Amino acid sequence: MVEMSKGLKIILIVDIIVAIYYGVMYMLLPELYYSMNDAPAFDLHMWRLFGGTLFVLSIAGIIALKRGEWETVKPIMEVVILWLIMVALLDVVWVFSANASPTYIRSISTTIVLLIILIIANIYFYQREGK
Repeated sequence: MVEMSKGLKIILIVDIIVAIYYGVMYMLLPELYYSMNDAPAFDLHMWRLFGGTLFVLSIAGIIALKRGEWETVKPIMEVVILWLIMVALLDVVWVFSANASPTYIRSISTTIVLLIILIIANIYFYQREGK
């Protein structure tokens, strides 16, 4: 089996850190995060579900790091990339369809930029690893 490259390990660690940060904010501190970004809608259950999804993705990333072999990491990376693309697209649609405050638009725009950077980095290292 082929071991993961250092670059892939680094991007996986970044993915894990970002997922844990947002997981904490959405699952454990949703009211605080809602008030910080002035979101136009708040459903405690849905915010916590989203945070839980992020925690599961971070755990999958940790498992991938521990396994360290490309063939076992590959499906996890595919799910991560698809998930990032889906969330970025939904965030873009949400910004244009919601009655949002300037604070929320700035917050979600920052998130979209972060997602795009993660998508590009994940795809780059995924493709490089496959060669």
